[in-house]
Amino acid sequence: MKNKTGWIIFGLLLVIPRVLRMMWADVQIEDPNYIYGAFLIMKGMLPFAEFAQVNPPLLESIIAVFYKIFGVSHRVAEVLSALAYIASALMIFLLGTRTVNRAAGIAASLLYSWHFLLFRYHVFERETFATLAILVGLEFLTRKEQTPWSSLAAGLVMGFGFACKQTALIPFLTILAFL
Repeated sequence: MKNKTGWIIFGLLLVIPRVLRMMWADVQIEDPNYIYGAFLIMKGMLPFAEFAQVNPPLLESIIAVFYKIFGVSHRVAEVLSALAYIASALMIFLLGTRTVNRAAGIAASLLYSWHFLLFRYHVFERETFATLAILVGLEFLTRKEQTPWSSLAAGLVMGFGFACKQTALIPFLTILAFL
């Protein structure tokens, strides 16, 4: 993709699945429970102390900020999820290009973006953000020039992934074992 048109088409191919998903008005039963915590945090309530919270409240706290800015709607959470999916697809492109070649990066990111489960996924899913954190951490760890700062950044980003979903610890430990 050496020309501008190729990049535009590639970008659209990553964005179109998210737009199609938003047009499908399917809200899974877990979605309201997850994003209701963001509403309660926005109202000043404390997770674990004043309302039940199953996972670390980092994502709900972030969404609460966006609720204050844009208003309370499940679409706010869905847009944030869509941005995380698109960013994940771009990270897959970068990692695939770096580790194999550009064609592999393009194919892998398009396969991820157009996978049928991503259309069925919920409006707000914690794994989406944990996956993005793991991919960003891998990006830091697979650079040719390794510095203590890139290792620190990888650890911090993967810690964010753990704060999104505790099961993100498993890929993180697997990556550490591989390294």
